[in-house]
Amino acid sequence: NLRQSFELARGTPGDGLSWSPDGTQLATVVQRTLTIFTIHGGRSETIDTGSRPVSYPLWVLPNEIWYESGTDNGGQMLRATR
Repeated sequence: NLRQSFELARGTPGDGLSWSPDGTQLATVVQRTLTIFTIHGGRSETIDTGSRPVSYPLWVLPNEIWYESGTDNGGQMLRATR
């Protein structure tokens, strides 16, 4: 229920939260999975990124999010399109 308050992430600003270019959606990482929250309507959507852990999403275009995928020992930047 997105109408209740809860903590999405803890860390410095920019560590895992990224607003969509139009400001209506928020990309974040929930349990190592890329998740999109719609601000109006209270919906959430999980983006399939495979089985590797996800971190640091960055919304670059209305339908494109870049993110880091991998482990602490080395990751790579990938992109998800919607």
